[in-house]
Amino acid sequence: MPQNYQFDSEDKPIIFAIDGLVRRLIYSGKLRPAEIVSVAKILHVLVNLPSVNEDVSVTVELKAKREGYGLFKSFRFSVSNELHLECATRDGILTMEWHAFPGRRTERDEYWESEWMPHFYSSDQPLALNLDDCEITVEDEDNPLLFEPDQDDCEATEEPPAESELNTSSEQQA
Repeated sequence: MPQNYQFDSEDKPIIFAIDGLVRRLIYSGKLRPAEIVSVAKILHVLVNLPSVNEDVSVTVELKAKREGYGLFKSFRFSVSNELHLECATRDGILTMEWHAFPGRRTERDEYWESEWMPHFYSSDQPLALNLDDCEITVEDEDNPLLFEPDQDDCEATEEPPAESELNTSSEQQA
């Protein structure tokens, strides 16, 4: 059984911010049901910290579509055996990076500033990521519902019967 993550007081605002953004995403109406399932797996991992969950491997990424709104250009959080967060500002410079590994202290880069965290989870913050302005990507190889069928598969399927055919069929049965 793997060891727990080892967090300190500086990690708490980071975890709180990630949790807040994950919840904001789930309730935003911006995700397809299959994506909600995968993002909920991240929430499950966060709720059970500091325990390590080796059965979940999900990445969620938000990228701003337009220039000029908010401080951040992108936010990417991955859950697997380790936890990984990276954020970039509008100028494209990697601003923050944070890693949590089982049985070890967390690592963060020198650009880390925890006062930026509310910008991720609170839509009330003036520099918050505007979910309406974001391209949201969810990666989860264990969620087959995320994978859309190939174009060839869609063309090969039989088209549903026309409404008039359904009416004729039900009239004959009556």
